[in-house]
Amino acid sequence: GADGALGRFLDILKSEGLFDNSMLIISADHGQAFEKGDMFHLTGVMYEQTARIPLLIHMPGQTKGKRIRTLAQHADLMPTILDTLGMPVPDWMEGESLWNIIEGEQKTAMARTIYSQAIPEGLSFAKTDDRKQMNTFLVYKGDYKLIYRFYANRRFEEVDPPEEAQRFLAHYPQIELFNLTIDPNEDHNIANEEKAIRDELVALARERIEKTKKIRASIQ
Repeated sequence: GADGALGRFLDILKSEGLFDNSMLIISADHGQAFEKGDMFHLTGVMYEQTARIPLLIHMPGQTKGKRIRTLAQHADLMPTILDTLGMPVPDWMEGESLWNIIEGEQKTAMARTIYSQAIPEGLSFAKTDDRKQMNTFLVYKGDYKLIYRFYANRRFEEVDPPEEAQRFLAHYPQIELFNLTIDPNEDHNIANEEKAIRDELVALARERIEKTKKIRASIQ
């Protein structure tokens, strides 16, 4: 169905004479949890099945493509668009233009520290009650990926998990660390084995949590 909808969209661009002078970006909000014993439309677990999404960029007149294995994030898209238009990227904007990566002759993936997060919709901006909901932050650095889960109230303050969450946390620990190069299926949590890497990435995750908390407070 998604492929069919995209095909119709491309047909419209071509019929309207827009395809040949348009920058086309195709991505997704998240994948589906249909692996590792999970069968639900939920992003909180944030394994690669939900966190790893497509990113395709097609430029006007482009006839050949190439695959780039360096990690990117949605925060890179606006800087990339502004760079394409020759416009400055504001200092406050997160992410970076992907053009240096796109145009580079890469034989190996570039090392980047990449973040992702899943925050329940009810806690995003709405004036909800103080019910506790789970949030998940990811940090990718080098070969490693950290999953950091925590419960928070509406003010994004970390709180103890509700009693009904104990079964969930027994299956999905608060902290998981994987070496995706040797364990791409995320079968072996090495958080207790690689403690130095774990603590480094947890500190980075907490920095992002504090930044998100300040943004939340400024708009409510």
